[in-house]
Amino acid sequence: MRCRPPLLPSLTLSSLLIACTSTEPGAPERTEAPGLGPVSVEAEPNPVEHRDGPEYFFAVVGQTGYERCPDAHGSPTWLDLQTTLGWVPTSGTPNFEPLMEQPVLARGQAGSAPERPALDVKGEPCPVRQMRSDWVNTPRGIRSYRTDVPDIEHFHATSVRRLDELTVTREDDEIVVSFTNPLPFALTEVQLELYYEGCYGKPGSTSRASAVVTLAPSQTLSWRFWLIAEHEDAATPKAEPSRRQHAASAIVLSLGEQAGPDGATVHADLDVALRDLGIDFECPSS
Repeated sequence: MRCRPPLLPSLTLSSLLIACTSTEPGAPERTEAPGLGPVSVEAEPNPVEHRDGPEYFFAVVGQTGYERCPDAHGSPTWLDLQTTLGWVPTSGTPNFEPLMEQPVLARGQAGSAPERPALDVKGEPCPVRQMRSDWVNTPRGIRSYRTDVPDIEHFHATSVRRLDELTVTREDDEIVVSFTNPLPFALTEVQLELYYEGCYGKPGSTSRASAVVTLAPSQTLSWRFWLIAEHEDAATPKAEPSRRQHAASAIVLSLGEQAGPDGATVHADLDVALRDLGIDFECPSS
């Protein structure tokens, strides 16, 4: 029943409380629910804040190691495999394996190389093959020295992601390369250079480059290149033009010396094969 205001001045407060808690005949008796005091909430521990290193690194993920050929006619094996950013050995918490041979943007800090366990066996280099002077055999295949390697002994990475801001598309007989600055400050002396490998005869190489520009944050440099370039070599007989043809092979991103806000250093060692970007192109038949 609902509590009504007192009708008589002499009705005491205790009488009023009794009247308010009485029940009507036949009505179920009301009982108070067990005490529901304030819910005790334990404070969660402070989450660990992820802090990226102060330096940026544009590169292609690769591998290095010690080549071993116990059998001169067998396949080589590689010992002490180590991840690299470009040609720079790297370590850290990120998982680099899904990004092998892909262009990436890493964060971290350059420093001294950590100690590595001694090898149980010695490396045994494979027999020397006929190779160009700029070719180097690695666990991921032959690579070329085409970039200025940063003067870094080791890079400790705190994060890494695929560099989706670098895109390459084919349009008929042309390659369109675009790079958008993903950093929160300007990049200076930015250049895209496309390298070509010889189609026939003794393998040679040539390259074509974009203009050198400064890119503000989110600004894009796009450049068109031919799929086939002719190497201007006076020693090549003019009667054999097909032997001067070179097919597009790899794109190199170059940067000038960078120093962002608060001393944020930027490194670059990015040389990526077009086939690793989904552009599969072969030399035309002679």
